[in-house]
Amino acid sequence: MTKAVVFGLALLALAFQVRTYVDEAEAESKLGDHPKIARCADRHPQERVGERAPLIWCVAHAFDSPGSPRYAVEIARCESGSDFQDLYGGDGFISTFQHITSAWPGRWRSWGERIGVPFSPTNVLSQAVVSVRMAISNGTWSRQWSCA
Repeated sequence: MTKAVVFGLALLALAFQVRTYVDEAEAESKLGDHPKIARCADRHPQERVGERAPLIWCVAHAFDSPGSPRYAVEIARCESGSDFQDLYGGDGFISTFQHITSAWPGRWRSWGERIGVPFSPTNVLSQAVVSVRMAISNGTWSRQWSCA
């Protein structure tokens, strides 16, 4: 194998590794492909604590999550507390739906990347989309969350 071919394969492998995360600007442009989710994000800015529950409800409603949208909100509140954003992560769990910190990259790739939500595990919209889609995939909330 020539040096040029080896170098090209190495660059290709590096490109796949680097390209696993969507930046914020690209995420916002992809949300346009999912108008219900984009509308949820526009109507309920996650920076305001009072808008986090309606944002979670909106995402659960948009994807027709198991149970009801209110059930998704109740699970998030049970998992993370009244502000819906436990950012600690030192216990191995992080943010709204208390995902296992080390599992977040794979879960985001499976259930969030194509939707266009940011990679950030502390982003309430990202947590809601990934969690609701996981629950739909499992057919229930109870396989992943102790509060279910």
